[in-house]
Order: sequence, then structure tokens, then C-alpha cells
Amino acid sequence: MPIATHRVRLFVLAVLFAVLALLLFTRPANAGWSAEPVQVHATTALCPLVSASDDSHYGAIVTWQENTATGGVLKAQHLLASGDPDPAWNGPVTVCAADLARTGLGSVSDGAGGAYVWWMEGKQLYLTRIAPEGAIATAWPARARYLGMMLSNAHRPAVAADGSGGLYVVWLQGDALGGGTVHIRGS
Repeated sequence: MPIATHRVRLFVLAVLFAVLALLLFTRPANAGWSAEPVQVHATTALCPLVSASDDSHYGAIVTWQENTATGGVLKAQHLLASGDPDPAWNGPVTVCAADLARTGLGSVSDGAGGAYVWWMEGKQLYLTRIAPEGAIATAWPARARYLGMMLSNAHRPAVAADGSGGLYVVWLQGDALGGGTVHIRGS
């Protein structure tokens, strides 16, 4: 009996090591995307800022600034789980049409197929929400919500989804009177 028990243990260990090796050396599926990069959008314009967030359905929402002669506009495109652009969006959508230079851009999933997009115009911080169908969400201003002033245009906010469709945004803000006091703001 001790020999049979020892052989069973060795067999079980061999099977466990084989399964572990398969897990370690198997290439991830990448949610149906091919091994080649996906073209999100083709343009001749300079795009200095880009951000991506998941859509909570294995796809992504990609946001970028497309520069113009006087600044730039923010655009977004939804990619399906396969990596293909979402045909329901009819191409890139305009997130913010204000033709301005921006110093920072980011996004986070809203947990419902859309995304919250934040950006900075100099030191000013703005936020908007893109609905899953590719339009600015109902009750959100077309220009976005102004959240506040950052400490400098080199600083960035910390943004995180709250797990129930909202988000947390925190940033550093300087004293309006120049007294050297730094405030931590949140929204």
C-alpha cells in the first residue's frame, strides 16, 4: 500500500505541475482582439493627448485631443470587445467642441458602458460623461462641468470609479490669495 500511495501522490503532483505550466505559458485571449494593433481613428492632425477606459463589456472607450490651428477638440471612439470600432457610434464623437489647448486628459469607466472624461485647460479642471450610445450623457452640460483650479498645469487629478456608476475626483488647489496654502479638493 505505501508504494501505491506514493505513486498516486507523484501522479497528482505531475498533473498539477502540467496544469500550472499550461496556465503560465498560455497566451491571454485579450478579449477577442487580434495580435495586431487596432486603428481607432486616422487623422493628419497632431494628437498630443490620448486616454482609454474600459466600457465594462470587454471593450474600450478611447479619447483624444485632435489639434487644430487654434487649439484642439476632444473626440472619442468606442471599441467593441473584438477591437472593432462600434458601428452604432457612426465614427468618432465630439466630447468637447471648444477649440482650446489642453494640458491633461484622462478617463474612467462609468460601469454602464460609457465613460467619465476629464481634462485640463491650463490649470482648470473639467469633467463630462459619455453615454454608452456615444453622446454626452443627459443632464451634463455640453461644455462639461467645471470642477476647480489645479495647483499648476503640471499637476493631475486622481480619478477613480466608485463601483456604482459614479466616480471620485481629488486634486491639489493652491490658495487663491497666493499665501502658499495647498488645499486638497474632492468631488
